[in-house]
Amino acid sequence: MLKKISNAVIAALIVVAAIPTYAQQEKNENLKVAVFIYPGVELLDFAGPMEVFSNVKGFEVFTVAPKEESLTAMNKNIRFTPTYSISNCPQPDIIILPGANSDGLMPVYNDTAVIHWIRQVHEKTAFTMSVCTGAALLSKAQILDGHSFTTHWAAIDYLKVETPKGTALKGKRYVLDGKLLTTAGVSAGLDGALFLVSKIKGNDEALAVARIIEYDKWDASAGFVVGQKPIPVPKKEIKKEVSKNLGATSTVQKQELIDPVCKMSVPKNTTITAMYKDKQYVYCSEFCKDSFVKSPEKYLALK
Repeated sequence: MLKKISNAVIAALIVVAAIPTYAQQEKNENLKVAVFIYPGVELLDFAGPMEVFSNVKGFEVFTVAPKEESLTAMNKNIRFTPTYSISNCPQPDIIILPGANSDGLMPVYNDTAVIHWIRQVHEKTAFTMSVCTGAALLSKAQILDGHSFTTHWAAIDYLKVETPKGTALKGKRYVLDGKLLTTAGVSAGLDGALFLVSKIKGNDEALAVARIIEYDKWDASAGFVVGQKPIPVPKKEIKKEVSKNLGATSTVQKQELIDPVCKMSVPKNTTITAMYKDKQYVYCSEFCKDSFVKSPEKYLALK
């Protein structure tokens, strides 16, 4: 009996001793997300990803700037105070490099201390992400060499020339090559951040966040993952339905999943629909529906 009691006591002590360790481990599992900001940075470029990661448990989000001093953005209408500077910033698991126009971007692009810090931090990140013209910072740090990437449509040809050892991809909301995630312009940072959430926390978590922030434009198939086959577009299915007016049978194709006006993906359960030539089309908004109804052939001619 004494032996049994002793064993039970020992087991209880082990459990009690393990509780603080487990709590500490849980705390340490938070992934550090460093968002780089600088004078003139594009607001949505960094605010979009911050909004996404800040709505998911398990992420510790903070800002880092070239210097630990206040800075301005959006034509000096908004002032920020960064959490850290590049000299005292803890090693992040994820670093986000947002873009700016040339006036805002060039000073940090030509700052050797900033580029050295980006190169150094990138070596130990789980993911390195750029938004819009922030990809230019990765190019300057030679991180894009040997990788596929994207950026804002107006800057991709320039970046292609500046990065001869990389592969520029057009028409993608985001591109993942290894741990390197680059996104297209401005709002595409939301897509990239949601994609990382889906990769780390699962697709359900990403969809939940997208719903919380009411970002209904996210389409996982709009990106490209190097080494992975693109998500196939669902095949059109043919079904028969009886016409109540004519009493005859006609064939109607299953509703499209792509808005014919803006070309964005539309959920299957949408109620914004319209028929044209025995074919049902779906839309992301009433605006797109009205535009299509007014000039259907105009939008159907756009492939």
